[in-house]
Amino acid sequence: MYSSLAHKSTLPEKPLSTIPVSLFQKCADSIMNLTRQMITIGLYVDIACWCLLCILALAMGFHLKHLNRKQEQRRIALGRPAQVKDSSVMSLEEAREYKEELKLALLAEGKDVHDLNLDAFDDLTDRENPDFFYVSNVYLCRNQVER
Repeated sequence: MYSSLAHKSTLPEKPLSTIPVSLFQKCADSIMNLTRQMITIGLYVDIACWCLLCILALAMGFHLKHLNRKQEQRRIALGRPAQVKDSSVMSLEEAREYKEELKLALLAEGKDVHDLNLDAFDDLTDRENPDFFYVSNVYLCRNQVER
């Protein structure tokens, strides 16, 4: 099969038909040469990888929740509101309503409204910026379902 690819490459229709056939034949040979033991081991390794992926995704979610709680404690210590919502996943109207709601809540507590995003444009890492919060995929999916 491979020698026909080299010898008959002058005709335009030959490479178009022989290359896919040769690739299909190579895949079929690889599948036919597998033993039952190799398939079983491969299946177990595949299932183990999927289980590991699920465990890592759950562990990441718990870790991000822990980091968000630490950020909330920092915000409380600085006199800022503990719960901050992500306005980047909101529509424009929802973001405006949230900003107004936040301003009213701060004024009711006697806090300075202009101090809210004081560190927004500073060059801070996520651990240094008290207004930063970690977003997991679960949070994004939950917001999409609520809409």
